[in-house]
Amino acid sequence: MAYKFKVGDKASFMGKEGTVVKVDKGVVLNYKVQWKEGHCDWFQGKNLDKVISKPEPPVPPKYGAPKFKVGDKVLITVDNPMCSFYKKDDTGVVAGITSNRPNYVSYGVKSTEEGRTAYVEECYLLPYKSDIIFTTKDGVDVRNGDKVYWVLKIKDEVRINSGTWNKDANDILPDLTYFSSEKLATECKKELERKTVEFKIGDTVKLIANTSSSGNNVGDVGEVFEITTRDGKQTGCRVRVLGGRDFALWSRCTDLELVAKAKVKIIPKAITEFKVGDIVKLTGNEAGSCNQVGDVGEILEIDGHQCKVQVPGGDTTANWSYKDDLELTTKIEKTMTLQEQIIKDLDLQVGDVVKITHAVPTGNLGWKGGWVSDMNNTIGKEGIVKSISSTHVSVAVEGIITHVYPAQVLQFVSRGPKYKEMQLTRDYNAKVYPDRIEVGCQTITMENFKTLQKLVTEMTKK
Repeated sequence: MAYKFKVGDKASFMGKEGTVVKVDKGVVLNYKVQWKEGHCDWFQGKNLDKVISKPEPPVPPKYGAPKFKVGDKVLITVDNPMCSFYKKDDTGVVAGITSNRPNYVSYGVKSTEEGRTAYVEECYLLPYKSDIIFTTKDGVDVRNGDKVYWVLKIKDEVRINSGTWNKDANDILPDLTYFSSEKLATECKKELERKTVEFKIGDTVKLIANTSSSGNNVGDVGEVFEITTRDGKQTGCRVRVLGGRDFALWSRCTDLELVAKAKVKIIPKAITEFKVGDIVKLTGNEAGSCNQVGDVGEILEIDGHQCKVQVPGGDTTANWSYKDDLELTTKIEKTMTLQEQIIKDLDLQVGDVVKITHAVPTGNLGWKGGWVSDMNNTIGKEGIVKSISSTHVSVAVEGIITHVYPAQVLQFVSRGPKYKEMQLTRDYNAKVYPDRIEVGCQTITMENFKTLQKLVTEMTKK
């Protein structure tokens, strides 16, 4: 549905809201929309939705007198303000005041680098301070007289110092890390102290962080099995959690701390030895298998610490689980999936004529397939069932390649082939009629066709 907008209307595109700032009244209405981030895009009206909302109270003035005067140097705070060429942290000089209303003040700002001028609203500008000496690690600009904290490492000792910056007395040293707050400096100090710890194989360690997204969890205690180094410094350890899995996972050295073995209480966990063909039940799913906790299936493959488990009616890929997320069981309770039940209720046979009624997204009523754009051309049309499985039905529509459909979009029309001219395959333009089949210039009666079909079947058996 197309809408007509005016400047100032609220519009949205795929859930993203903005404001119409310009209308191009050509042959096709186009609208320029400015998003909250500041940049703009052009749209045709049919691609935009109008945001209907309650009338907002009058906007109080957000500006007083202009903050800047001609000649002031300013800093740009966002990318592409008012659809201009400016980027964040660019600088310019105010060339003129282009608007001075209570709720809108803008300037013509001339770039100090390119010499070009663009309109920029006051809310996207800050005074450019030429007295900035440097910027701290946490992104705060330091000027003369500001308090600064810095972290200093001398051999194995890490210290925090602080002071008021004096540009005439202090020098910026590359070996120091500067911060604007004591809290951030303390966090840096702790990290540097952790980096000074040297691990060795057999050490007992505890995960205090998980920046490497290890399969182990924060708080786990385990034993170091292997250590990696780079440029002579330790970077990672392979840790086997005590009383946990029978394999080790990698963590960054900075995510670990040494733990005294006497403080570790080890609760051994029995590791089941599985074999291909075992029937198992999922008790966990830390490997991210497509199977769910509680599913029962058969082990098809074993690779180290993982098993491939096939659940009846389940996906045949992405179905690996850790061994300690499995337990042996003796039977598989076969349950019919929702798709299987719908297909069964339709009572379709290969060759039946069906009608495609509508489109559905992946996951609708348990369908695991994907609806592609070409399938939209088949909606409302009839086709012939080519094959049936437990998850979908394959249907051929005249003039369109064969697609697989979820059962819920199919409507039964008639049993058996439909007697109208229809292209059956890509290789032969075979046309089926009630009493004959035509292939090119050849005509085969239906009776002869059935006899020929029987002979081919017998020869194949021999």
